Amino acid sequence: MTDKRAERRPAALAPALLCDLPVRIWMIALLSLPGLGMTCGPSASPPPPDDCASPGDQPITEVALGPERLGDLPFAPWGASDTAYITQGAQGGHMLGVSLELAGEPAPACLAQHSQVRQGGEVLVDDDVPINTYEQAGDDRRITNTLWLVFDEDAVPALGSELDVTSEAGGQTASAHLTIVSDRHQLISLAPAAPTARVGDTVQFTLTSLLAPAGAGYEAQLSTAGDPGVLMLPAPTTWIYSESVPLMIPAAAPGTAELVVRYGEQEVRAAVTVE
Repeated sequence: MTDKRAERRPAALAPALLCDLPVRIWMIALLSLPGLGMTCGPSASPPPPDDCASPGDQPITEVALGPERLGDLPFAPWGASDTAYITQGAQGGHMLGVSLELAGEPAPACLAQHSQVRQGGEVLVDDDVPINTYEQAGDDRRITNTLWLVFDEDAVPALGSELDVTSEAGGQTASAHLTIVSDRHQLISLAPAAPTARVGDTVQFTLTSLLAPAGAGYEAQLSTAGDPGVLMLPAPTTWIYSESVPLMIPAAAPGTAELVVRYGEQEVRAAVTVE
């Protein structure tokens, strides 16, 4: 079927091999661009939609709207007011990634949907390409891959701006009021390899976080709490580029102390006793 967004896509300048990558590899391959809080994909064109030709007419009882899918993580809906980020191709193609979760009796495998992005009274993106849905393990709901909503070049939302996103399918509508931010990275956990160490040891802590956009890095702040001088930080900050990162901290004195990792308003802690 004809991709209704094709006229908005810039010409692809990347090698043909990149243009043939599957949708999921496109999503994972997005890399960080400095400045503006945007991310950079592997070519100028957005990933092709995971579209289908024959939408089902099965009744839909519920639709939920969420951000782009990250790897194999389960669907997580946006709240009524939430945050989102804009993804940018290497030479153009600013996009907002959304995903849908639906319930039905059963829900269709090919979904006719209509999604819009509005700012004030202006429609910035209007998309009605039918897309595939997939079973989720353990329940009767279905989810979509990421649906990329592509902005015109002169209508790209700025950081801090507010948008309203709606998706309608089978007579059901989901919506979210979003503020555009540079990322949605999340600190998940921090844990030492062992609860005790000796003076002179290097203590390994494992930091687990969610990278959103996938592949983008962030700068975390490091500090200590508890008995002073127990942990000797090699630097006050560190850059994080993967979801599980070892942090190597020298144990300098006996006592009990915590390593504290912060990113924005988020914080995780882990304690170790040094003998």
